[in-house]
This record gives sequence, C-alpha cells and structure tokens, in this order.
Amino acid sequence: MENEDADPVGADAITVYTELAIKHGLIGPGQAMTTAMVDFAAAIVSRCAKIGDGYTDATGHTAGEHIRSSLWPY
Repeated sequence: MENEDADPVGADAITVYTELAIKHGLIGPGQAMTTAMVDFAAAIVSRCAKIGDGYTDATGHTAGEHIRSSLWPY
C-alpha cells in the first residue's frame, strides 16, 4: 500500500513538468518554471483527467483519478 505521507502533494508533478519544460526548450536546466507555466500544465492535466473520468476500472476508480493523483501539482 502506498504511503501518502511519504510524498508531498504535487512534488513529483512539478518534477515531471520541469523535465518536460526543459526537454521542449521552455526553460533551461536549473531554471524553475513560472507560476503561469505550472498553471498551464495543471490545466492540461485537468482536461485530460476529465476525459479519463469516463473510464472506470473494476474497483470503481477512474482513469481521471489516477491522472490527478500522478500529475496534479497542488
């Protein structure tokens, strides 16, 4: 079982966002994303999660829930 207290909410999401921003030339290595960039990435995650809400597994959880738990920064 996953220990929810071991990982601060959003920490991994910001790492993923930063790696993608560097990969696509939006920021350089060692630079931080702006609040606007994080908000934009979160808006994309939210839109994708809404699509995923239409797909439920055998336990009743949705793909949208999984997307949010993995990539929601706040």
